[in-house]
Amino acid sequence: MRLKRGLWLTLLDEAGEETPVASDIVERRPGVWRLEAMVPWQVYPVRFVAARLRLDGHFLGRMNFPEPIVTETHKPLEITLEFPVDEQRLAQIEEIPENLRR
Repeated sequence: MRLKRGLWLTLLDEAGEETPVASDIVERRPGVWRLEAMVPWQVYPVRFVAARLRLDGHFLGRMNFPEPIVTETHKPLEITLEFPVDEQRLAQIEEIPENLRR
């Protein structure tokens, strides 16, 4: 699925499957955004090992988790991530939404 407009956090499981999740930026520091995300319930336990962040289709960064994030069957999961953001890539985006400016 190609995600276009808006801020998208995509979690990747051990098999490489992608799960886009709703997220909010709660803090911005140079090179790092603190994100809170809600992972929807899953039919079976899933082990997420990495995440990608995109803004309006532009890749901002990827992080591998030191330990997998594991969901429980039929239970949503709230997570907080210190996500590394490539400031050079962010600067190249022509139209940054007002709520994401510093």
